[in-house]
Amino acid sequence: MLKQLKGKTVVLFGAGREGKNLLSKMIDNEVRPSYFVDNDKNKKTIGEFSVVSPEVLLSESKENLSVIITPEAPFYADIETQIINLGLSECLLRKEDLRDSRQLPNDLSNSYWFRMSDPNLKKPLTPPVELTEWKESPEHHLEQGEREVEKICEVLGQNNIELESLERVLEFGCSNCRILRHFIDRPERVSLWGTDIQAKKVFWAMENLTELNLIVNSIAPPLPFCDGYFGLIYATSVFTHLVNYHTAWVAELARVIRPGGYAYLTFHDEICIKKHITDSLTGTSTKNWEYNLTRDIRENGLEEKVIRFDFDFLICGSYYGGKTAQSNVLMSGRYISKITEQFFERIDVIPDGHSNWQTVYLFRRKQTDI
Repeated sequence: MLKQLKGKTVVLFGAGREGKNLLSKMIDNEVRPSYFVDNDKNKKTIGEFSVVSPEVLLSESKENLSVIITPEAPFYADIETQIINLGLSECLLRKEDLRDSRQLPNDLSNSYWFRMSDPNLKKPLTPPVELTEWKESPEHHLEQGEREVEKICEVLGQNNIELESLERVLEFGCSNCRILRHFIDRPERVSLWGTDIQAKKVFWAMENLTELNLIVNSIAPPLPFCDGYFGLIYATSVFTHLVNYHTAWVAELARVIRPGGYAYLTFHDEICIKKHITDSLTGTSTKNWEYNLTRDIRENGLEEKVIRFDFDFLICGSYYGGKTAQSNVLMSGRYISKITEQFFERIDVIPDGHSNWQTVYLFRRKQTDI
């Protein structure tokens, strides 16, 4: 990709450490940028290259201009918005667009890695079985993801929310984008984003679902977006398994949702437990099978607590065996209100809203600063 930039006016936005690193790689590939752009007026030069203000970009010909964002991830969204507001969105590249995505770092624990949309690449059908959630068949993988998107859009419609008015949608906990991919072909045009901690699954989607904008996040906040960046964030089967930092993540999602925007979250609450779990725990079920969550509750001796709804926040399942990523988490409606009411107004609750099982809570972001 670097060699394709030869002969163009290449400008690096961000005169920090990453900009200097990219400059070295570009020179190694016989590509020389014209200059750097930075919002810090105290920066004047990097070696032989000038550092100028963003307004200088307006003097360049759009047809021959490529602007590469180079700074650390927490600032990229602000700079992206700045470039778009200058009317230069078609000139925008990101450092990660230039990276050979097959050469990925081994240590992802404290890094954000981006691959932005490339509509010219083909998308495959489904991920390999080892990168699915439940080793499901390709048919089930596609059908279930499509149903979930239809349900999200149905709930939005029932609450008089137009998808296109939301502008940017983020799936928090996107995994291999089983759900998010089905927004691509909808008639509503929105910018689609996903983030997850499962790096291998995200990288598969980065390579193959190139219409999406994807990020690997860390175990704890923050996310690399400016305040109020999204009109909608949805998270299905995330807070049902999130043992650590769940209150911090509620606050962080609120931060990056614009006032008046929406959060679509699913929970194991009393509605879910009463409808699907209690009869198995009390021996009154007529089903010849039971949910994994039921077995987790029983194996950890939590039946009485769950039957009496004597919990606000309850961890059960393999967490007690040390595998926190596979734990099941129960939250009472009272507790859900407690951790969300500072930031959100609850506008709808949908029993069986996710996978005919988890309860969906639809929230509107309050008009308050965080």
